[in-house]
Amino acid sequence: MALGKRVALVMLACVCRILGSDEPAGSTDLDSTHLDSTHLDSTQADSVQWRPLFEQSLYFLGIQHGFRLATEKGTRRGLQGPYLRGVAQSIGSLRGWSDGDVALVNYVGHPMQGAVTGYLFAQNDPRYRRVEFGSSRAYWKGRLRATAYSFAYSSQFEIGPLSEASLGAIQSRWPQQGLVDHVVTPVIGLGWQVSEDAIDRLVIQKIENRIENRWVRMMVRGWLNPSRSMANLMRGDAPWHRDTRPGIRSYRRGMSYVDNSGRNGDPQTTPVFEFISRAQSTILHGGQCTGGGAQGAYRLHPNWYAVVDVSGCKMLDLPTNVSSDSLQYLVGLQWKARPEARWKPHVQFLIGGNKTTRERIDPEMKKIVIARNDGTGQTVPYEQFAVRTEANGLALAAGAGIDLKITNALSWRVAGVEYFRTLSRELENVRSQEGLRASMGFVLTMGTW
Repeated sequence: MALGKRVALVMLACVCRILGSDEPAGSTDLDSTHLDSTHLDSTQADSVQWRPLFEQSLYFLGIQHGFRLATEKGTRRGLQGPYLRGVAQSIGSLRGWSDGDVALVNYVGHPMQGAVTGYLFAQNDPRYRRVEFGSSRAYWKGRLRATAYSFAYSSQFEIGPLSEASLGAIQSRWPQQGLVDHVVTPVIGLGWQVSEDAIDRLVIQKIENRIENRWVRMMVRGWLNPSRSMANLMRGDAPWHRDTRPGIRSYRRGMSYVDNSGRNGDPQTTPVFEFISRAQSTILHGGQCTGGGAQGAYRLHPNWYAVVDVSGCKMLDLPTNVSSDSLQYLVGLQWKARPEARWKPHVQFLIGGNKTTRERIDPEMKKIVIARNDGTGQTVPYEQFAVRTEANGLALAAGAGIDLKITNALSWRVAGVEYFRTLSRELENVRSQEGLRASMGFVLTMGTW
């Protein structure tokens, strides 16, 4: 309730500022048409403004969960029962790609969420706050930094302490266990944010250069950049506010606060945070499992990183009508010999949990169920023709790898090799207690650009 009240107060303050001032909220126009130090937050530190970023993210999170609780009966029912058990069941049930949502939710709604959180980060990142769409390195660096935060926010929204997993235990029920939102939200969200940036520069600015009517400017700025408008509201500004130029009354052709220079000095050479996305193949005792994973690594010491790793794979070479997949969630330490060098070898040791799921489909029962629902328009209940068993247990993993730095922002994981062992029981036709995993992928670094 307190969070909801704060969100309401922010929106009320925004309205009051709009109605009570000569220039709409957030539009602190300057007289000069050229960029100077007064436009560039010269009194502020170069680092990200984390406190307002987290506050604005909490406002947005409160709106999202408030909407879920108001419109979803399943979410309200899922609030019953032990908190930790619901979180564990939700995380342990993650598997596959689809989560049962319609395409509009998965491929429009979640990318918009990714764009909103990207803008939340961008407006609290003084170094790249006033970049504008184009080919400059500063623009793309700023948007990649925003995407890294979008991934973190999305993961929290899905499986974190204030998430769909903890508030409603959504992922614990079929068919909502897929990983689609974990990938689509930040990745397509980056494309959505870049698209809004392009529209702002190539369409909205051209309209503003020809039309000085503030109502027209208000509508095109607000409606054609919906994700940016929502992010503006979360910091108490008008939806049509821009960090790169004056407000809807004061803007004239050529007036700009854009800074695409990446002006604020050289960052350090040792990465502070790394995000790794990889493809992997695992050789098991009696089979093979292919899939992918993601890893976040935070530097504790020049050579030591704290690591969180989530990966999954689908078993191959199983009998007809039998399928199986494996999910691992691990934490641990990584030692990197030369974090700032071109070639960066590492070793790591991780501990956590493993969940193996086996499903056997009864083809005759499936035919009966489909025939019974044929023409009724009802969804076929999956549980009526599939028998699902699962095994959970402690998991240990130890491995090594080597990365090749491409740019300060991006490295290529040339090779990674890891041995893992789980203490879960063996399922019929599925032997996943130990294996050797090979992987490769890309590493996005933060703190070096």
